[in-house]
Amino acid sequence: GLSHCVEYQQMKHEWTHTGERPFFCSDCRKRFNHSSTLLTHQCIHTGERSYKCGECGKIFIQSSTLICHQRIHTG
Repeated sequence: GLSHCVEYQQMKHEWTHTGERPFFCSDCRKRFNHSSTLLTHQCIHTGERSYKCGECGKIFIQSSTLICHQRIHTG
């Protein structure tokens, strides 16, 4: 229930301080502290690219990387 969810969130937060990385990539064995970070990383191996720059057509794995890239077009 709710208490389990809160406990899991606390444990995930503690991994930030302890350096624990329980999630690993089965392709390269690199380890991550969040499953979402692992999923983003795995796109490197699958070649999946989801975010395209409307100005130059360059494609990125992460939306945050696209946002940073777009600054080169706006100065």
